[in-house]
Amino acid sequence: MYCQECGTQLPEEAMFCPDCGTSTGAASSTPQGSTAEQRYTPGGPTATPQPTAASPTVPARHRHFPFGTIVAAVILVAAFWMLFTNYENRSIRDLKGIIFTQYNVGDSLGKVINENMSHAKWSSEKRGNDSYDVTVTGVENMYDSMIEATFRVTYMDDAVHSVLTRASVNGQVCTDSSELAVVMLLLYGQLDEDTLAGLMLWDSIW
Repeated sequence: MYCQECGTQLPEEAMFCPDCGTSTGAASSTPQGSTAEQRYTPGGPTATPQPTAASPTVPARHRHFPFGTIVAAVILVAAFWMLFTNYENRSIRDLKGIIFTQYNVGDSLGKVINENMSHAKWSSEKRGNDSYDVTVTGVENMYDSMIEATFRVTYMDDAVHSVLTRASVNGQVCTDSSELAVVMLLLYGQLDEDTLAGLMLWDSIW
């Protein structure tokens, strides 16, 4: 058998000319339906490329927003805030419930202040493990004076103790025990003009 292109003598089973590479037209050994392509490379064997396997498709992962974690954190913060707020307000509530028996009214301090002061506001500040400073501010009704009174509230043996520690009347600070006694009389509505004049505090009230 000879090459139809260059005339080189070829073996009977040759599929390509070794000189010019022209196909001899011999039957291919590739099975029908195969998509593999055969090419002749001069001086080398016929190479049959292998089909490339497709990479497996990895499903995309969707990140979910951690609503549950955020809700749990919010609830925890709210619980701590409510616990702290209730603990601080406990001292105010307990002071309002104290009855100072020496003024012979039989009413709690909270009720007395509601009756004898207007625009009363309460606040609490922690001082120690078992003590608080509770301050009430407002205008007393008898002399129309601006009062600020701070009580030290202490918890001892399941009991609540309280004493007036500092105060001011119309901006004038009251420091000694006699002046603090006047403030208590003002809070209880029991400070008459004669008593006030005798305590030499008339100017601070007016």
